[in-house]
Amino acid sequence: MNKSSHDFIFSNKKISDHFYIVTEHCFRHKVSCIYVLVGAKKILVVDTGLGLGRSLYQYVKELLDTQLPLICICTHGHPDCIGGIGQFEEVYLHEKDIEAFPAFFTMQGRLKNLRLIEQNDNVMIDYNEEKLFPNDAICTPVSDGTRLDLGDIYVKVIDMPGHTPGSIILQVTASECKDFYLVGDCFNADVTYLTSLNSRLDLLNYAALLRRFYTDIGPEANCYCSHMPCPLSPEIALDVATNCEEIAASCIGGDISFVSVKHTGGQAVPLSLHLCRNTKVIYSSKIINTDNAEGGNCYEC
Repeated sequence: MNKSSHDFIFSNKKISDHFYIVTEHCFRHKVSCIYVLVGAKKILVVDTGLGLGRSLYQYVKELLDTQLPLICICTHGHPDCIGGIGQFEEVYLHEKDIEAFPAFFTMQGRLKNLRLIEQNDNVMIDYNEEKLFPNDAICTPVSDGTRLDLGDIYVKVIDMPGHTPGSIILQVTASECKDFYLVGDCFNADVTYLTSLNSRLDLLNYAALLRRFYTDIGPEANCYCSHMPCPLSPEIALDVATNCEEIAASCIGGDISFVSVKHTGGQAVPLSLHLCRNTKVIYSSKIINTDNAEGGNCYEC
């Protein structure tokens, strides 16, 4: 592939003839991972980054040297996942996130979110604002059990509401390898944001979903998340589940509370951070009054 003007924004890693990881370098502190599944009939782009320079669609076309149609699905409705959907004619997103984040489909909403995430990094703010482009697109809603047929690759939607109301995991089935899973931000090796959950019961329900997911896929499956271009151990899902269960049990005496606008669209909200088993969960402080937390029944960390 020849060097071109969008090489600074994107890089890629070939996992197999049917699976590529493209990274969008839109922040100094992290990358956004874009997954490309190459089927016999269609190519599926999973998540689209912030949408910089109108180049993702062309980048994938050049990378694969293909005339196959490119379609797109997003694991959730945050701007760093749906920013580039305007480049695709066929776009899929969970119906709950289509409803939950109307501002993130507008240039004004995306610019506001960009400035909040970049905070005081004016160099990156200026760079990204210059290259940000409209993502006008009509999304086709998906839900649990939706299947996409790429020819010899099948992709199944698994509902996993927690990071957002419409977060999904994608199960990828191909003849050349064992099933693997694109988990978006449903769980991460470092910080998992679960600020859309509003009660102890929500936390326990999410923990149950993660434990069931782990039981279904087993300890050997490969999972790929939104901001780390390498596979995660499925056991991280169990670690995040344990975090949720500890928070619900008021085992939060050492948690850090703070006010943030970074992941809330600009609205200042009280959040807390819980650490267990080398993973962190950020949750709404409104769920539990930390001043009254005296330990509770903690799970072993």
